Amino acid sequence: MKLPQTMHDDQPLSLPLPGRRTLDANSGRALVHLAHAIEYLIDEANLAHCDLRLRSEHIEAAERLMALNRAIYFACPLALSFRQRVLALLGGRAA
Repeated sequence: MKLPQTMHDDQPLSLPLPGRRTLDANSGRALVHLAHAIEYLIDEANLAHCDLRLRSEHIEAAERLMALNRAIYFACPLALSFRQRVLALLGGRAA
């Protein structure tokens, strides 16, 4: 899986289509674990305010995990809208 670029790269971040995603169990668990890891790193960075090198390493690691979080989320398929679900239920006829 290719990670999206972070805000420190020279190229702009390309965003996929907006909308809700349908998460499978593995993706959901991965996102939960990544969120906890990101929160831990940010908390540690806030506690390391006197050591700027350590603080920047924590922030960089958190940014990489955030990029991985986005990659996992946007790799999941888009969820159907309410209108799309109703049209599919009606067999494609206009409502």
